[in-house]
Amino acid sequence: MTRRRWSNGDGFPDLVTANHDSDDITIYRGDGLGGFTLNTTIPAGDGARWPAIVDLNGDGALDLALGCHYENSLRLFLNDGAGVFTAGAILAGGNRPAMVAPLDFTGDGLPDLIVAPEESDGVVLQPNLGGGIFPTQNDLNPGVDTRFVISLDFNGDGHLDLAATEGNANQIAFFPGIGDGTFGARVGVSSGGTRPQEMAAADFNGDGRPDLAVANFNSDNATVHLNDGLGGFTQSADLPTGGTDPFSIAAGDLNGDAHQDFVVSHRNSNFLRAFFGDGTGQFPTNLDLPLASSCVCMRLGDVNGDGRLDIVAGERWNTPNRIVVFLADGAGGFPTVIPTSVVGSLDARYISLGDLDGDGNLDLTLVNRDGNDLVLVYKGDGQGGFTLLSFLAALVTGNWPPPHVGEIVNLNNDGIPDVAVADQEGYLRLFLGEGQGFFQPYETLDDCLPLAGNSPFHLAAGDFDEDGLPDLAIVNHFPGGSNTAGGITILLQQP
Repeated sequence: MTRRRWSNGDGFPDLVTANHDSDDITIYRGDGLGGFTLNTTIPAGDGARWPAIVDLNGDGALDLALGCHYENSLRLFLNDGAGVFTAGAILAGGNRPAMVAPLDFTGDGLPDLIVAPEESDGVVLQPNLGGGIFPTQNDLNPGVDTRFVISLDFNGDGHLDLAATEGNANQIAFFPGIGDGTFGARVGVSSGGTRPQEMAAADFNGDGRPDLAVANFNSDNATVHLNDGLGGFTQSADLPTGGTDPFSIAAGDLNGDAHQDFVVSHRNSNFLRAFFGDGTGQFPTNLDLPLASSCVCMRLGDVNGDGRLDIVAGERWNTPNRIVVFLADGAGGFPTVIPTSVVGSLDARYISLGDLDGDGNLDLTLVNRDGNDLVLVYKGDGQGGFTLLSFLAALVTGNWPPPHVGEIVNLNNDGIPDVAVADQEGYLRLFLGEGQGFFQPYETLDDCLPLAGNSPFHLAAGDFDEDGLPDLAIVNHFPGGSNTAGGITILLQQP
């Protein structure tokens, strides 16, 4: 695709071509007489096509925005006024972006960008926040099969960092936070197993630093990694989980001894295994808790108000469909088991706990991937039971795909829990809580935020740019439908 505009400020039209096969941009300088001379070639993304020429940052120089067809991204290149371009942000472009056009769809006088993807319903809208800054960043790409992310200050510098699991690389990727919404260079450490899935953070050796426990899917083990306080981790324990394909993991003090423990579920075994820590990073004892079917989503929380951490697990493909609560006795036992039937055909994919209606009892949201494309909201009774309260219409892109992630988080700092939902196609929908367990969508279905990849598996909230507003980090299992590279989308909330 070739476009003609003034790029170097000499008053003569120049030419810009996006080269699909060579993945670059070429700029030809016009001589004012109808002739053009090759000026520069700029490396671009995979499958570069259809450049939009527009002053994105208001400096009077024409910049470039182009879709990269095979990496499902929108790339920006900023002009210094003399025709020299510097690579800028990489934004979500939908599934196989084709045409890119500037349009002020927010009505603030700034050129926003609209992208027409070939293999996605609708279009992708990227609002310009001023100065050529766009809200979606995709500068964290830890590797193929990205599964889980945790946001904590791991290195003690006062800024939130990120740790993510890399399934196919068998590593934990650590990204140190800078404090302005960006992150430093990735540091990778071995997960101690193969195809790591979820992680849990807790101080397993009592030194005041957050450590990590990891569920390793293919090697059927859980590993514990102790934090050195500088962003480095050393493995302290390698624990067989006893089942097939460990998946979900959650940490806390399960037996009241002031030492941190953790629980692991299995995708293809019908039990949970709890590991009890001794405060040194070792776990000498464990306990198995039976389920009627396998489980890939589990959380810890005090659901009956007795001050003890209970276990809440979602079963998969069981009849009847159930959420199962194991009530803790405070000494490491879970003698009381309370099942709750769930509507619809159940493939429980994601559970989040929080007091959604302000009554002091923990409620939950459940993403049911094999159900009716809804996020289910269940009200806790304060004794371990749950009753269906409401539905969140999380469907974004037609009858398929279903929602993947539904996390409870206070998005607008009003003290009332909200819910962020991401679907398998890579769109984010936000629901603002009303305080009684009911929610209003923040935007219409057509305004849902596109992420930088698809098949999101987890999200974490934190104030990454330290402006007092909660931001989001979302793990993308694939970028736009091909198993080539996962990544993390950082969404910075604007005042």
